[in-house]
Amino acid sequence: MVQTNIQEDQQLTQAINRLLKATGDLRPAFKEIGESGLGFIQGYFDKQQTPWGEQWPEVSPEHLAYKKRKGFLLDTLKMRGVLFKSINYRVSKTDVTIGSPMVYANRQNEERDFIDLGQDPKAVDEFRQIIIDRIADAWTS
Repeated sequence: MVQTNIQEDQQLTQAINRLLKATGDLRPAFKEIGESGLGFIQGYFDKQQTPWGEQWPEVSPEHLAYKKRKGFLLDTLKMRGVLFKSINYRVSKTDVTIGSPMVYANRQNEERDFIDLGQDPKAVDEFRQIIIDRIADAWTS
């Protein structure tokens, strides 16, 4: 599975540890992060850009002609939409994994990065805010 890992963000890790101490259950926050992460990835596909804002390389004219001839979707990485639709998240007590189980997802991600959420400051800020909000909810309830 191609997936993302943002464990290197110390502020996020510290906030997650505070939330764990406050609630004892990270799964609701991880579910929210998973949903948010899917939204960011869908945006990368829609804009056809990497998590850091660079445009994906265009498909070759030959491949574009093939897609038109076969009636496939013309957007990059959306021939039939299988890869796009396969991106999901899994939540456990200790983490949330966002990625695709498709065998070819890693190869596609090497050419046109769509999964490295840790490289998108907006995504990391949103994940951090989700944790902070959950901590605040725990303290006020």
